[in-house]
Amino acid sequence: MKINFIKRYLFIVGLVWTAICVVALYSHLLEDYRQSVAQAQTRARTMLERDVLYRDWVAGHGGVYVPVTESAQPNPHLNFLPERDIETSDGRRFTLVNPSYMTHQAFQIDNRLGNTVSKLTSLNYLNPGNAPDEWERTALERLAIGEGFVSDVVKIKDQPFVRTIRPFYIEEECLKCHARQGYQLGDVRGGLSIAVPFESFLSGHWGHNLIYVLLFVLLWLSGMAGIFLLGRKLYTQTHEVIESDRQRDQAEMSLDFMSNYDRRTNLPNRFKFEELLFDLFKKVDASGNAVAVTTVEVRNYKQIIDNFDHPVGDALFKMIAEKLAAIISPNDSVARFGEDRLLFSSTINNLETFTEDDLSKILKGVSEPLVLEGHQFFPVISMGTALYPHDAVDAKRLVQRSVSALTYCLEEKPSGAALFSLSIHDQAKTRLEIETGLRTALNDNSLALYLQAQVDSAGTLIGAEALLRWKRNGEEYIPPAEFIPVAEESGLILQIGEWVLQTAAIHAMRLHEKFGRVIPVGVNVSARQFQDTSFIDIVDEVLSIDGVSADMLEIEITESTFIQDISKTIEILTDLKVRGLQIAIDDFGTGYSSLSYLNRFPVDRLKIDMSFVADIATSEDDRVLISLIAEMGRKLGLKVIAEGVEDEIQKHLLIGMGCDALQGYLFGRPVPFDDFCILVDQLRAG
Repeated sequence: MKINFIKRYLFIVGLVWTAICVVALYSHLLEDYRQSVAQAQTRARTMLERDVLYRDWVAGHGGVYVPVTESAQPNPHLNFLPERDIETSDGRRFTLVNPSYMTHQAFQIDNRLGNTVSKLTSLNYLNPGNAPDEWERTALERLAIGEGFVSDVVKIKDQPFVRTIRPFYIEEECLKCHARQGYQLGDVRGGLSIAVPFESFLSGHWGHNLIYVLLFVLLWLSGMAGIFLLGRKLYTQTHEVIESDRQRDQAEMSLDFMSNYDRRTNLPNRFKFEELLFDLFKKVDASGNAVAVTTVEVRNYKQIIDNFDHPVGDALFKMIAEKLAAIISPNDSVARFGEDRLLFSSTINNLETFTEDDLSKILKGVSEPLVLEGHQFFPVISMGTALYPHDAVDAKRLVQRSVSALTYCLEEKPSGAALFSLSIHDQAKTRLEIETGLRTALNDNSLALYLQAQVDSAGTLIGAEALLRWKRNGEEYIPPAEFIPVAEESGLILQIGEWVLQTAAIHAMRLHEKFGRVIPVGVNVSARQFQDTSFIDIVDEVLSIDGVSADMLEIEITESTFIQDISKTIEILTDLKVRGLQIAIDDFGTGYSSLSYLNRFPVDRLKIDMSFVADIATSEDDRVLISLIAEMGRKLGLKVIAEGVEDEIQKHLLIGMGCDALQGYLFGRPVPFDDFCILVDQLRAG
């Protein structure tokens, strides 16, 4: 479409340029033609003035008597004059030649000798030789109404002439001959007409005009060449832009596919499944229904691929997925979850009547024998289910609880189905206990901020990530996955987040004082905290602490955080960058990975989620995805850090794939500040 637009644009520009040149050339030729006409008219008027002077001289003498000869016979049109003819005493005869007749005779001689055509004419003529032609008749009518001169370019015998006529008026001397025609003194008697050949004037300008035509043609060709060169440049640039957009779209589609789908079966993966669940929750909330999320494990999958191969195993997975899709509603979905597991959702009308018997019916349908490539397979399947909103109200937690139910099923009844067993009462009680404990923790210093090292490919410490820990009642550690969701739901995350940001800044300042260099500390910011109107003000307060500078902190946000409001996110991130803070996208690849926002957001680092790193040694999908993210980061000028590195194999693979930095148990577990300082000394010592 863009290429066609350029062609249309260039065609229009070329057309306009051609029109401009044609109009300019036409205007010049027209003006030159008018000048030629003006020159011819000037010559004609000059000759007419000469003839008028001659006639006026004759008229001033009342006429001239000439001897009667063969060529000068008495004028028959003056018979009414008694003194027309006279005879001298010696017997010589003379006849009167009046001004009109003398002028007529002079014009005849001039017309024979020259190339002009002069004539004395009138609408009321005495001499038939003075009768007007069609043009003269029209011109005389115009003279009669007061025009001083009439001049036109007309053809005479197919040759162009400039014809000009001027009036002559009845004077005292004219009444002698023309009073009987009814004329009075001052009336227009007729006109003196002259026709000047126009060809000579045109030919005089022909060479000049030819040069102008050639110059205009050269100018037009130069312009068209410029338009062509401009068009070729635009075409090349547009083609490059289109090709760049195409490559970016392909890369984005590839990244989106790798991030959200299983490459071997084309089924959605867990992250995509959770995204689909989010949309499904909205629908069932509106209708009053519920959702069952089930994790399915094919227990004999490894045995199948050991005896056949992965393509057969993948094909079996697709067949099982197709059976599930045929059972569930169109709004529900099926996804691959790990090597030997599937996830599926099913909308249920009555939460109270849903039991394990309903699961058993589904289990029976997907456990039937499958025939593939001439072989019959008997999948051994176990299922665990969690219910929305009974067991959890967010997709990630619901999937986790379905996995818990599956784990119970695998331990208690290897081939069967189980529902998550936590009741609503137990959930509410646990949530209340956690919320109450968190409110107390903000005041009794039971919250602690641990630091985990981040190193470059050479093993040099380049930073740390701040990780929140909570030791409830001074005894047991509560996993962040349990208390962070409660903090977000209750709003306590705003107070906790502010404390974490201040504490991380103080840790970074103390590290700088102790080791003489900046060791940036990354701080995870929740979606609710990031979108809060006071967030930037809190950042400013933290940066105002003595000894704290912006380069000591890195703000980490997840993709799901900024996807909620793109414009607001850009505004907040810009405010952070203006203040000099580094920005990282945490858990990159697990959410809404899109090249479009990376181009728009002022981010510095991408953090690859540990779920991609865990199986990197055995999963080709994970290796391809990490390589793609690393390459994309390099082209966009972003650093890439991989989380969850636990062994040397993972380390070397990630470095080889282009990761700039690493983080994980291999380089140190999250530890309190003092222990982290010891770790820094150890890393410095090599």
